[in-house]
Amino acid sequence: MRTLVAGPFVGEFGWEVMGWQGIIRAFSRRYDRTVVISRPEQAYLYRDFCDRFIGWSPGSYRTAGYECRDGRPYDGEAHAGFPGCAAFSVSNNREATRRLTGAPQEFIRFGGEVEPVGSFDIIVHARAIPEDGAAGKAARNWPAGHWHALVALLAREFRVAAIGLPGLAMVPEGATDCRHLPLDGQCALMHRARCTVGPSSGPMHLASLCGSPHVVWTEKDDGSSVRINVRRYATDWNPLGTPVSIITRGAWRPDIDTVLAEVRRRASQVRGPPVLVE
Repeated sequence: MRTLVAGPFVGEFGWEVMGWQGIIRAFSRRYDRTVVISRPEQAYLYRDFCDRFIGWSPGSYRTAGYECRDGRPYDGEAHAGFPGCAAFSVSNNREATRRLTGAPQEFIRFGGEVEPVGSFDIIVHARAIPEDGAAGKAARNWPAGHWHALVALLAREFRVAAIGLPGLAMVPEGATDCRHLPLDGQCALMHRARCTVGPSSGPMHLASLCGSPHVVWTEKDDGSSVRINVRRYATDWNPLGTPVSIITRGAWRPDIDTVLAEVRRRASQVRGPPVLVE
């Protein structure tokens, strides 16, 4: 029996969603059995094709691309149970660029087969990375006051829920806390919601694979290798063609009225091509 052991994946969630799990799904078709190693909370991403999932965490979320900058190293223990397996992993961003660029990916839509715990119109990912977390990423948090004000306005018209990891996302006043749900439960909420909203993050890329129209804000593209989010959300990392509004006006600090207007647009089930608000 030919066995593939993939991972562990220890990098950013967005890169796992759009630059890893689809590759492993496609790669698995060549093998009789596939074993995946990743952070315990990510098991759902591999459920449809993985024969065995092994949860392993480096103990840190200080990530950049495919790397975890200060986590504990993997000791190879999980691989020991599969002698003679085909091992596939990447240990740094340079290796990932060399081995994964152009690799075929197979994407699926998440959340539709999972029964949601409730019914919500708007899902927010209120990113709240701590100052001592990933270098520079705390600056991308939208101010808490902005979140509270936005949700107060949305709650007049819509049912609002908050998702994410408890240590990395906040719950704005007026939103139902759904951060405790496992990943499949959060995907179920996004799949059925009218709109998902938040700054650029892994969960916002996942919203695309849940078929959830979404409103996201980020820096304006300047052609560099690190600021290409507009193209990612519109096409490169939107394989299902999910409707999206991309706000670059104000970069990581868009005003509340701009975000509110785009959420209302998406919540009214406006389809069509991506909308860029700059």
